[in-house]
Amino acid sequence: MSFRRRRDAGGTIVAALSVTGAIPFMPEARLRDLRPEAIACARAISHELGWNQP
Repeated sequence: MSFRRRRDAGGTIVAALSVTGAIPFMPEARLRDLRPEAIACARAISHELGWNQP
């Protein structure tokens, strides 16, 4: 899964979120299933940092 970069109120990237796991415990299909949750989490972090997408 790719990194989701997070921005502060000024638009500066200040954090990154990634989901990883060992193949036997985290097959690619499971990573795809977690993608919406990871994106929602990253957006929530950005919002708390003051970012509002233009």
